[in-house]
Formats: sequence, C-alpha cells, structure tokens
Amino acid sequence: MKRVRKIKALLDMSILLVACMCVLSARYFTLPEEVIYVGVVIVVLTGGVILIEWQRRNNNPDNDSASGIRQTKEYIHEHVAHELMLLNEDDKPVKSWDLTGKISMIIGRSNRDEEIDVDLGNCEYGALVSIQHAVLNFSLDTWYLEDLGSENGIKIKKADDGNCYQVASNRPVILETGDVIYIARTKLLFT
Repeated sequence: MKRVRKIKALLDMSILLVACMCVLSARYFTLPEEVIYVGVVIVVLTGGVILIEWQRRNNNPDNDSASGIRQTKEYIHEHVAHELMLLNEDDKPVKSWDLTGKISMIIGRSNRDEEIDVDLGNCEYGALVSIQHAVLNFSLDTWYLEDLGSENGIKIKKADDGNCYQVASNRPVILETGDVIYIARTKLLFT
C-alpha cells in the first residue's frame, strides 16, 4: 500500500512539474492560449490533489498516536452497534431500536399522517410525547440529539458527569454511550 502511494505521489509530482514547465515556457515560446490555460488548470488541479494527499498522509493513524486514537474510535463505532433502549420505571429495558447504519431517526408519536422511527406513543407517558418530539442525527462519527420544538421538552442525563441538562429547542447536543434521554417522562438509554 505504501509503495502504491509513493508511485502515485511521484506521478502527481511529475504531472505538476510538466504542467509548470509548460506554463513557464509559454513566456519564452509562442504557445496558443488554450495550451497555457490547460497547463494552468492542470497545475491547479494536480497541486490540489497533492495537497489533499499530503493532508491525508499527515492525518494517517500510522504517523502519530493522536490519530491512532481517532482510528480506534472509528473502529469502535463501526464494530459496536449503537441502540436506543426504552427503560421502564425500574430501569429495565422494555424495547430497543438499532441505530446501526442510520443517519437520522425521528422520535415521537406515530399517527396516520406521520411515520416515526422511534414511536413512543404506546409508552406509559406516550400522551406527553409530541408527534415529532426529537431527532437523532449522525454526523462525523457522532450522534446528536435535537429537540424539535416539543411541548414537554427533553432532558439528558450525561453518563460522564451524572448531571441532568435541559436540551434547548433546535440546539443539538452530542450523545455518548450511557447517556439517558428523558422525552417528557419517558426514559431512553443510548448504548
């Protein structure tokens, strides 16, 4: 793999060098404008490719330990299935929803006009749940929770400090494994 990267880097540098020579030699030789424009475009594009490859190489987990941590987190996210678990009053799981492969999940109460991904309408406090109460969004290897302007709000008990926080409407918060989400009075565990 490293050998292929080296060959590609050499090829990119060669293309960049030839394109630069073409653009620079246009000053001394009479070349059509089209050739000069093509040379400039090739210089810009190849330079961009080289910069992107250089950035990737510098962020490669093989090159430094901080990137290795990122690689470990990505491995964990890809190989550990995340789910949302409905908990009863005794904190026992009642139902769960698999989040693997999902990028967005609407939490609320189903009706004939709205289909909801996480339907809490049949729960003990289902009447307090808005039709579209909250949304879970997955972006950049992180799950976010957002209140969609619900009547009874959302609180989140963070696993890292054990404190309970009110989720502001339309202000996403990061979810971490072990966080407990309170949708009205319904408890959901993010695992």
